[in-house]
Amino acid sequence: MTDDQDTCLCPTPWPRLITVIEQREYTVTPTADHSPASALYLARCALCRTPYNHPWKRIPADPNQPPVVTR
Repeated sequence: MTDDQDTCLCPTPWPRLITVIEQREYTVTPTADHSPASALYLARCALCRTPYNHPWKRIPADPNQPPVVTR
């Protein structure tokens, strides 16, 4: 299997990572250790949707932005 750095199809690998938890999309960032959420949910590249199989953590939401609901 190839390294995930080679599988993101974007010109700049992993430009933005997201995850979906309970039908809401969250922006996440790479981290050294798994967070409780990264142990349970999968992150993906926001543009090409390639799975990101490394530890990540959620970025605190901007209170001025409404949450994104996916269906």
